Amino acid sequence: MKSQKIAFGVVGLLVGFVFGFFVSRSLEEPAPAAPAAQAAASGQQVQLPEGHPPLDPMANIESLEQHAREHPEHTEVKIQLGNAYFDLHRFDLAIQWYEEAKQQEPDNVQLNNNLSTAYYASGEIDKAVQLLEETLTQVKDQPEALMNLGWIYFATDRFDTAISYWERLVEVHPGFQAIEEVKEQLEKARAHTRGEHSG
Repeated sequence: MKSQKIAFGVVGLLVGFVFGFFVSRSLEEPAPAAPAAQAAASGQQVQLPEGHPPLDPMANIESLEQHAREHPEHTEVKIQLGNAYFDLHRFDLAIQWYEEAKQQEPDNVQLNNNLSTAYYASGEIDKAVQLLEETLTQVKDQPEALMNLGWIYFATDRFDTAISYWERLVEVHPGFQAIEEVKEQLEKARAHTRGEHSG
């Protein structure tokens, strides 16, 4: 793939790709991740009880940053900061904290996938692909990596490549929690290759 950089919002399937980020978050956190729109608005790391006032995302971030300065060995805090900034669409700062965490945990697959999603959201497509391929060298057929590589190649009109990743995901991980969404996109990719897609 030639080096390319896009502005946030240009690729219509960004929402789908970022869905992979929230799938990843749901696997690494004990509580379900808040929906994308709610998380972006509130900066919450977990869902609050019904009727609970929304948390101040910047107050939470300031607390985490202070902790990270005082305890730089705490990788999980840096990952939380990356997640918090991602929720606020500050992808540059999300990348900064994820990269710091990756230096301490280079084999953390979920961190690698989150970092890839942040690079994609900031328009660094090639970097996102590189990180996802790195994930697949660490864990063969890692499901979020297969799913998100499919999203990237679909979004860049390389439908045959997208199909190959999604077919592999369906074959190897039929119980994957986002499998129905993947199957739906797989059919759309196949329709593109048959010239049946319009609009």
